Amino acid sequence: FRNFYGEHYARSLSDLSRLIEALDEVDDEYPHKGLEYIWPGIAYYRFRDFDKALYYFSRGLSYRKPEAAGYIRSNYMRAWSYLAAYHHERGNLDSAAYYNRTILASSEGRTQFQEHLDFAVCNLGRIEMQRSNYDGAIVLMEAGLENIEKDERSFEFMCGVNISLGECYLAKGDIRTAAYFIDKARNGIPQY
Repeated sequence: FRNFYGEHYARSLSDLSRLIEALDEVDDEYPHKGLEYIWPGIAYYRFRDFDKALYYFSRGLSYRKPEAAGYIRSNYMRAWSYLAAYHHERGNLDSAAYYNRTILASSEGRTQFQEHLDFAVCNLGRIEMQRSNYDGAIVLMEAGLENIEKDERSFEFMCGVNISLGECYLAKGDIRTAAYFIDKARNGIPQY
């Protein structure tokens, strides 16, 4: 999958096709089968081929084993995150909430991977914001942000949540706090 990161897309799609063919032939007891199906889901999601992405996420999650190695469990959580994002973008708020709650309730989330839990909590806050439950949204997003702010790799997500918090406070008529969160988002953007 280094080809995807190096933007060698034609080669990546060729490799992806070969991987899928091999996975279809591998015995179901192969311990990485679920993980390996999630990777094509992520790739197709990035290419915005959502029908294929959803298919491979479902296929990968169908092989889920909670006792799997940590990096495999982390990818189960990534698949749920992508599914939540897909439904959220389309306005399917109940489905988006379902996948975010799945992350929070999973054995994977209770053992490690705090960042996935924090993202899910913030995303549930964003869903509440869309439902005009601004007080609930603020509580959830501020709770999720507490740990995210410590992780420099999450600045993009953190900026988006700060903007959402600003919008919540603006909707409540609290201009000063809205401005605080908008400034916080702006200050979180490198070289701004």
